[in-house]
Amino acid sequence: MKLFLFLISLAVSCLSFASDKSAAQKTIEVFDGTCIRNYNDFEGIKYLLEATGAKKIPDEVLKFDPAMRKLGGDGYVYQYENENYMIGYSQGISCGIATDNFDGSRTIELIKNNFKVKKVYEDDSGVQVTHIFMLSDNNPYSGAIIAVTYAKESTGLKVGSLGLITADAVEGLNKQNRS
Repeated sequence: MKLFLFLISLAVSCLSFASDKSAAQKTIEVFDGTCIRNYNDFEGIKYLLEATGAKKIPDEVLKFDPAMRKLGGDGYVYQYENENYMIGYSQGISCGIATDNFDGSRTIELIKNNFKVKKVYEDDSGVQVTHIFMLSDNNPYSGAIIAVTYAKESTGLKVGSLGLITADAVEGLNKQNRS
């Protein structure tokens, strides 16, 4: 039943974005349909992606990520409207997607338009650009962070990622840094 309700919410989410099917729009749809919609239980991502035929990333590969090693989680390669996405999550901590067709400027514009966020950090000193947004008050995900990282245009690459870190994980990191 939970899977059925999730699939319905994913379909509704996708329909609400149907006016523009740019690479950025597809990325936001996948991010919203997986990470945001499963915020309270990232394990739901596994059932959604397995139901859609996504391919599981082998555990040997996932173990390269320290969070995956310590906390567990899963990763998948998922195709959505002819675009490939890598999607991974650590239960209760974070969820992220990456793609090789990423439009950073447009994706950031869509984040600002579709989520209640405030920018808390930006860095473009290397070959990639990072923007970090905190989900604002009056939002069910208040205190969570969305991180956007993408290659600078000068690299000739169009790779990028979106990550969601839960409010509880952010608070835990803040407490740890204060100690």
